[in-house]
Amino acid sequence: MNEFSVLLVKYTVKRGMLKAFSRALSDNKIAELSRAEEGCEKYEYLYSQSEPDALYLNEVWRGEDNRLAHMNSTHFKVLAMLKGEYVEKTDIEKYIAERI
Repeated sequence: MNEFSVLLVKYTVKRGMLKAFSRALSDNKIAELSRAEEGCEKYEYLYSQSEPDALYLNEVWRGEDNRLAHMNSTHFKVLAMLKGEYVEKTDIEKYIAERI
């Protein structure tokens, strides 16, 4: 059976740093490079209407192996560096889906 790894990530960004964090993600092509990876079905950022310092990320990967390979990519390491600069807290919910 082909399973999908689904992640809902919430970045709580340091106060007033959401635009700078978003710009840094864009400048480093984090989403673009992630979407180009083998097995990436969805990688999209969502901005909260009620939480001014929150950025959500919805990721869907075809198979756990592809998600794990993503975590070893160069741009994932850049993301970790950016999170250290801009993010106070990261919350991750992980799901497995049989289909999307």
